[in-house]
Amino acid sequence: MKPRNKLNQLDGVRNAIRLFIFLMKTVHKISPTYLIMVIGIAVIQAILPFVLVIMPGLIMNELVGNQNLDILIGYVVLTLIVTFICSIMTGWLGKCKNLRALEVQYQLDLKLGQSFMNTEYKNLEKPEVLDLREKAQEAKVRSGSIHNLIENCFSILTGMASLVGYGVILASLIESDYRGQLTGISIIDFITTNSLLVLVILLVLNVANAYIQVRSNQCFHKFIEEAAPINREYRYYKNLEKDYKVGQDIRLQNGYDLLRLRMNEYIVFSQKFLKKLMNEEYKYTIGSISLVQIQTFLVYSMITLKVFVKSITVGSFYMYIQSVTNLNTLVRNIFANFTSIRRALQYYKAYEDILKLGGEAGKGEPVPPINKGYELCFENVWFRYPGSEIWILKDFCINLNKGEKMAVIGLNGAGKSTLIKLILRFYQPNKGRILLNGKDISLLDKTEYYKLFSVVFQDFKLFACSVAENIACDTQSNKDGITQVIDKVGMKEVLGQYNGIETAVTRYFESDGIEFSGGESQKLAIARAIWRNAEIVIMDEPTAALDPISEYEIYNKFKKIMKGKTAIMVSHRLSSCRLCDHIIVIDEGRVVEEGKHEELVERKGVYYTLWKTQSQHYVSSV
Repeated sequence: MKPRNKLNQLDGVRNAIRLFIFLMKTVHKISPTYLIMVIGIAVIQAILPFVLVIMPGLIMNELVGNQNLDILIGYVVLTLIVTFICSIMTGWLGKCKNLRALEVQYQLDLKLGQSFMNTEYKNLEKPEVLDLREKAQEAKVRSGSIHNLIENCFSILTGMASLVGYGVILASLIESDYRGQLTGISIIDFITTNSLLVLVILLVLNVANAYIQVRSNQCFHKFIEEAAPINREYRYYKNLEKDYKVGQDIRLQNGYDLLRLRMNEYIVFSQKFLKKLMNEEYKYTIGSISLVQIQTFLVYSMITLKVFVKSITVGSFYMYIQSVTNLNTLVRNIFANFTSIRRALQYYKAYEDILKLGGEAGKGEPVPPINKGYELCFENVWFRYPGSEIWILKDFCINLNKGEKMAVIGLNGAGKSTLIKLILRFYQPNKGRILLNGKDISLLDKTEYYKLFSVVFQDFKLFACSVAENIACDTQSNKDGITQVIDKVGMKEVLGQYNGIETAVTRYFESDGIEFSGGESQKLAIARAIWRNAEIVIMDEPTAALDPISEYEIYNKFKKIMKGKTAIMVSHRLSSCRLCDHIIVIDEGRVVEEGKHEELVERKGVYYTLWKTQSQHYVSSV
């Protein structure tokens, strides 16, 4: 087992180095000057402690020795000049570095967001991917921003350089073993003539203390790893409290009791984890404090006795005390920074994993030329969602001809929305192909492919920005053109009561923002699709929140807008099917009927049953 453990540790070190290099390259691309500033501060921090250790010792030696005023003034002036320059440079570089650090963190967060937006749609529904986002958030909470990681790394390099300097100083302390007077007291004579042994003991104690810190950090990291899924679930329920969209259901259905119950479950579960963590960390803390006290006692005992036996001067007392104390602190800090970096890298591994999510698809084949329109063909398509054994589509075959308007009808769960997701390449078929003008869509360049579609989703989202920005998804679009689109969907009069197309959607950021009704929001989503003016139009329940009159008006306008375009319309309202050239009825993942409205009614099959049920409902309502 030992060789395997050593091999695993070596792999862990290699992976940590590889990850660190990856993060450094990422940061350097964002801000090359940031790393230069960090290095500059590290160099100054390596020099300044030696000035503050050596110069006071020289000044004290001169005060109790020759008392030469010129030398004293020279020492003081040199100390002031060096500390002043170092302080000014550190302050200036620190200010610039902090600004760059904000830029690095914001840009890195933006890259993470872009990676999530660019990744395959199916990844967003995977719990392990959602846990990655949680761990990335924990990285900043538990380890600080990425600039803390970088600065800890350079602190190690600074510390290693300082170790050499303090080693040179302490070499003269070892040499002093031969200059002192013997007292005849064995313990005193042993300590004052065996500085190397005492320093080695101090080093061993430092290593032991560092090991305790490593164990403490490992315990902490294990807790965070286990708590990440719990924190994600707790945050979900916690965020529902401030989500106005569910506020009505919470109040009407007394949903707070359910949310409180769920949150209490996670609180109790987290407290068990936290109690266990604190008990473990307390043991490590006691051990660390004990070792520090032993080290302090050894240092002061040795240096004080050396002054007593006159092997070093009073001025050297300060220099050696500071050197040994700083050396002990330095060794602990190096190990602490090392374990902190190692722990942070474990958190920031989520950053790397997220950034590598972004490769949804590289450049594919060119989209086929329009050639008087586009046609879509499902060729023996089978599909089931990842992790599920249930086939949503089974040997599915349809042809949507150029310029044709197709209505897709079926009961809930029949596979209608899945059909749309496959066309839009949110998922790939398990078997079979989907063809665009004879080309397999999975081989086409996705960016160019998406430009072919204007889509109104059933679960569309409006952004917390202006109406114009919501429609154009841009900040520099033709406002006259947007106003015309607004007029086409019947929202001109509504927006005229506010700030027109500059009206803010929701009150997240603007106090005068508008919370549009479901129907008004749906009209804005339809306006977005009209503005896009793509060759293939897809409408997934586009008028579900509209009243019959508004629905009739929208469909009549859509009929004109869709002229010459290929279109697919998914709807539960069969009245909209009359606008379409072709109707297909899906049941249990297969096409069970297809044809025109009149043909399907005459067959008196599934479509007829659905049509009769809806028409009777409207007649009885009248």
